[in-house]
Amino acid sequence: MSRGLDRPLSISRGTLHDTKPMSLPDTSPDVDDLPWSAKHLLYVLEEAGGSIRRDELQDRTEMPPRTLDRALTRLEDVDVVRRDRDNDDDLRFVRVEIAERS
Repeated sequence: MSRGLDRPLSISRGTLHDTKPMSLPDTSPDVDDLPWSAKHLLYVLEEAGGSIRRDELQDRTEMPPRTLDRALTRLEDVDVVRRDRDNDDDLRFVRVEIAERS
């Protein structure tokens, strides 16, 4: 079963997956030291337009829930993404977005 990557994932400052520009600002931390799972989440998040629900992210990546949450935590720790509740009344739905920096 395909994991959604048609070609090798390559991330460096300012680019993601070949030469496609990333929406991350130049002041973003270097993501080269992050684990593959975090880099893959960034790729999928970029493909989704920078914002996606956590359950959709899990469906697209096919990552186990624990791996997904650890990768999201690593990305949050370096201020690359943030998790927000879609609706305060329903705590099951979490939206993942690329963090905006000022």
